[in-house]
Amino acid sequence: MAKRRGEDFESRLDWYYISRKNLYRVVFGFLAVAAVVVLAVWFWSTRDSATRIRAREEIARATALLGEAKG
Repeated sequence: MAKRRGEDFESRLDWYYISRKNLYRVVFGFLAVAAVVVLAVWFWSTRDSATRIRAREEIARATALLGEAKG
């Protein structure tokens, strides 16, 4: 008895149906995760630099006030 076409396991796995809606969801999901990662890295990197800049300004202001007080 010969096998009929489509009854073996491999021939059933030859084609997959992927809808555009599901494809858009996957692509959007990857883009959303990438955006969150980029924003988190940007936030953590600029947070430290803003603190350093503010600290330098405060030290400069305190040094200027100390110079005025001594004079």
